[in-house]
Amino acid sequence: GFTPATTAGYRDIDSVNCGAGDKSATVTFAPGREYRNWLSLFGAGAMMPAHVVARVAGLSDVIDPIRAMDRAAVGRIADAWNTGFDLTFGPVDHAHYPASGPYRIDRYSRSGGLVLVPNDEWWGDKPETSRIVVWGRGTDATRRLPDGRFDVVDVTAGLVDGDIAGSAGAAGPSSPARALGVEELVLAGRGLFGDVRMRRAFASCVPRADLARDFGAGAQVWNLRVLSPADNLAAQMNTEFGQAYQRPDIERARGLVRAATGQGAVQDPAGGEAAGSEVALRPRTVRIGYVAPTPRWQQMTAAIAASCRAAGIVVEDASSPDLRPDALGRDVDALIVAGGASFAAAGAADPSRDAYALRGGDPLNLSGIREPMVSRGVDQLATTVSAPDRLRLARSIENATWATMPSVPLFAAPRIRQWKDRVGNVVAGLGRDGTGWNMDRWTIRG
Repeated sequence: GFTPATTAGYRDIDSVNCGAGDKSATVTFAPGREYRNWLSLFGAGAMMPAHVVARVAGLSDVIDPIRAMDRAAVGRIADAWNTGFDLTFGPVDHAHYPASGPYRIDRYSRSGGLVLVPNDEWWGDKPETSRIVVWGRGTDATRRLPDGRFDVVDVTAGLVDGDIAGSAGAAGPSSPARALGVEELVLAGRGLFGDVRMRRAFASCVPRADLARDFGAGAQVWNLRVLSPADNLAAQMNTEFGQAYQRPDIERARGLVRAATGQGAVQDPAGGEAAGSEVALRPRTVRIGYVAPTPRWQQMTAAIAASCRAAGIVVEDASSPDLRPDALGRDVDALIVAGGASFAAAGAADPSRDAYALRGGDPLNLSGIREPMVSRGVDQLATTVSAPDRLRLARSIENATWATMPSVPLFAAPRIRQWKDRVGNVVAGLGRDGTGWNMDRWTIRG
């Protein structure tokens, strides 16, 4: 009944030994399944407070029911864990959101953002700044952004027209920088894209090189799904894959659409003569979803639509402010997403977790496509330390995914990062943690 973001690493744990109220626990991995990035499994934000879960579930503790496999009680624990920490606008119950870091939540609203204040119970160094307001999706962020009403900005490039138009005097970078994550189109493994030929047809008409040039802040076309542009092994591999999909191949796309749909030659309803010997295909519609409003992604979708039209594929913009990943395969056929490299602030980016986006059955696998060879490769990659062996496994996974096409990688995700002169100690973060990774060290002058 639990709905984690991913089971990467956790699925390899054989046992967890602890007692109620203990400050430490012993975690034992299954033989041969020592997850190489195990430190990331128990970082800030990964652990939920057990006493709150128990209280919400109406239980005295969570350990005994889990050990006894009391299914009814475990179901209540799962419900509390899944939904009990959903942060919604309105009064914040501070007993429900205990802080385990230098800041605690003070209040949260659409018009006032998420207000953080120092945590009086924090045992470490006290934060330098007494109040920080975080503005995310769903708040008034996009309305305030063009006016330069923020001290620190870390957003996807093209979130608003002209990016940060009112950011004059900012000390941070003024042009988009490339993050460690890769922007890609994730394709549904059901519906229109349940047939691999349709996935290949769509990939054949996506103008990847043009998209990288026009919307990727000058980034090269990225061809890998497992390794990020920052990985030491990635540079030599990037040119080994995806070369047949660098630029649109409309004839190949039309042939794949025809093979997938069983369409024979039909007369072009527009007359056909102006198009030479070309014949029209009965169009197939692809709905591309992304979180709106994002003008850059809107323009990307329009560019893809213009390119794919000749292949008999009609692309519809199915964006929404409330779009969720589980809409893939139901409300949309493809999602524009930007994968994140793990925890750059805590160390080097590691592909072990992100590779689970390709593993059958893992929640990170949004497409739902299951390829046994890929899943086995991901499982091996997660526990392999040797660089030559990891390179071999990465190549094997890439070969299989370019054949099955669960996604279309595009380019390193461009982001805008800026901060004003009065804010000190800001360090742009490239990974999933973003620029806020050291906000407790930020200082304010004036």
